[in-house]
Parts: sequence; structure tokens; C-alpha cells
Amino acid sequence: MGIAEMYSDLKKNVESATAFRLRRKLQPAGGIGDKVFPPTYSEGKYALETRIIDGERLPCVILDSVQSQANRMELALLNAHRQGKIHIPVVSVNFSEAGFSDIGSITTLETPHRIADAIFRDSITEKGIPFPKDEEKNGWKFATHSDATALFELCPTGLLFGIWFNPTGGPGNRGTFGTRFQRAIVSEIIGVDIEQGVTTGGQSNPLGLAVKEVYYRKKSGEWWVDEKDCPEETNTKKEDEKIKKVKISEINHGSVTPDYAYASVKNSKNNEAPRVKGGVTLKYALQTVVISLAALRRLSFPENGNLSSDRDIAARTVLAVMGLCAATLSSEREGDLRSRCILVPEDAPHWETVGQNGECMPLEITSDDTYSLLQLAVDKAKSLGLSWRSEGVSLLPSLNLLKLVSKSRESTESVDTDDKGE
Repeated sequence: MGIAEMYSDLKKNVESATAFRLRRKLQPAGGIGDKVFPPTYSEGKYALETRIIDGERLPCVILDSVQSQANRMELALLNAHRQGKIHIPVVSVNFSEAGFSDIGSITTLETPHRIADAIFRDSITEKGIPFPKDEEKNGWKFATHSDATALFELCPTGLLFGIWFNPTGGPGNRGTFGTRFQRAIVSEIIGVDIEQGVTTGGQSNPLGLAVKEVYYRKKSGEWWVDEKDCPEETNTKKEDEKIKKVKISEINHGSVTPDYAYASVKNSKNNEAPRVKGGVTLKYALQTVVISLAALRRLSFPENGNLSSDRDIAARTVLAVMGLCAATLSSEREGDLRSRCILVPEDAPHWETVGQNGECMPLEITSDDTYSLLQLAVDKAKSLGLSWRSEGVSLLPSLNLLKLVSKSRESTESVDTDDKGE
């Protein structure tokens, strides 16, 4: 099937079907039965729940959340854009020119709230105009479901992945920034029929150190074996500048007796440190991706206030194809979710169209297909007056934002960031 024919079929489905769907099973890269580690949430807990799958109640765990999957799909689009495989609107804020080369440029495909993020609210154009107040670009602020044209042209990914124009006037003051656009694409990976494991720990020191304690100054990281070698104490009130006697484990020396790994914070009920979560084994992992065509059909794209069904369908088709592109790219290339959680598919991804009557039809599409389809869809929309800004918009951080970053770094210089977790 040619690209033109594929586009025609997709367009028809966007007009009438319920969703595009992808469901596929995955296994650990180490093989069936290998342990994987889910993400941990508050207090080091896994997101455990019981789900009904094929009529059975099975213990499950979230391996990659909806939010995490959205981030992966957005980065897949950004990488394809930077490689020149697709051309989509990207708004960016360049911190390099202000001396923060480690931050570089932050784009709407990397911030939590996309174009509504405070980073863009507190940035300026090259002319020094606050971005949200720039008359040439501020139409997106007032986008609604009945007129999403300006947002489509500047940040269409916000319409696909969801966006909320939160007020700048503080909590509770919605003002004119109250529109929410729901996620039109949702993806999630869960572990099915799981058993939890435990984590062990231990450390052998090749020096065979018998000394148990040393004298240590936390702020500078200096330490001394004998008290007589310590420099004279300064009259300081700061705890991290004082020299204290500590266990040699504080300076990363010594041995640790092999045992279960325990959390650093003790349980308040019995005053015992709980064991660190030790991953899970699973029957299989299941990824589910749904692109809601019903959600896209709530969006309209009038021209000068005049509704046009042709424009609406063209814009919705662009968004649907962009969703297929994002999910296909991500599912084909993103198996390494985190340390000790690498998943590989049992077979190639198979998309299907879900009709309004529940009937499902196969949708054969590859990442290369989505590149061509997206360009064709964009061209079709452009012919109807819907031209998005594929050249993007470059911004600079405001003086206040730069001061905020600078001061934050100054205040964290003495903070202990030693990562003691898995």
C-alpha cells in the first residue's frame, strides 16, 4: 500500500473510528524468569495492584507509568526532529548563551507542562519581549477546544500529550488560563503475574582495614586517622564544617557484612529498617498504547472564526499520525527503562484500529511509514491554511529566571547528594 493510500485510510479512521491501539508482550532482556526492577515511589514503594487480565485476577506492578511513557515518546519525536527525519514545531529556551552550557536548550518536548511550563512563561524573545505577552505569538494562550488553531501551529504536541494552561496569578485564580486539553495518547507498561524479590548487599575491602573510625570534616571531605593530625578547629557554628569522629564507612572505606539490603529510614511502628524492595519476576510485561480519535474529534480549527470540517479533519489527522510516529519510534527503540529493567518484545508491534462497534482491524505501519505520512498530512493541512511553525521559536531566559537558577546552585553547593539507593 502506498503512502497516499495509507493516508486516505487513516483520515477515514480519524473521522469515524474510536482509537488506534497497540498491545504487545515483552520479556526481560535476561530471559524469561529474570528479575526486573520497577520504579519506586514515595517511601521506596512499588506501584502494586491487582488487574483482571483474560478473566483472571493477577498481581501486577507498573514498570513504566503513563507520564514516563509520554516523556519517552516526546523525546523520540525530538530526536527524529533533530535528525531531520520529521519537522515539527519546537519552542526552546537557550541557557547556553547565559553561561549555563550544562543546561543548554530546553524545549517544549522536555518540560513537564510543555508550552504552558513556567520556564516558557518566564522567558523572553530576542527582542526582549516576555514570551506570553508577545503579540506575534501569544494566540496559543487562549486556545480552546473550539479553536485550537494557534496551539496547533506553535505546539501541536501539547494537543497530543495533554496540556493545562494553569494561571499565573496563583492557585485558585484561573483567570483566562483555564483550558485543559486531555491526553489523546496514553501508553503504559505493566508487569503481569508477579512475585516480589529481595535485595542483598555486601562489600569486601581488599585492604583488610581494621581501623573502625577516623576524623572527618564533611564540607571539605578531608579526613585524618589520628586526632593529633587534625588541623586546629575554627570557631564555626556550621555542623558540616566541624571535625567529627565517624565510622570509616562515612568516607567509603571498610567492609559490609553480606546481608539483606535495608532502608536507611527505620519503620516508625517497630523501629526496624524495612528491607529494600528487591525487584520482581513476572510472567510477562504488557505494553498498551491507545490514541484516542474521539478525543481528537473534540478539537476544532476554524479560520478567522469560520468552522471548516475539512480543516478539522486535516489537523486531527496530523495529530493522529504524529501520535503513531511517537509511539512507533519509542516502542521500536526504547527497551532500556532503567537500571536492571531492560525489556524486549516477544514479537513485532502490531497496531490495530478500534471501531465504534468494538471491531478491530489491523493497521500495518512502520516508523519509516510514519515519517512520510506525517509530512503528507502536514502538507494537506497547509493547503487548507493550517501552517505550523516547523522552524520553531527560540527564546532566552529572563533575568529573574537566570537569577533563580544561579541562586539555587549556590544554595545546593554544600548539600550532601550521595545516592545510597539502587
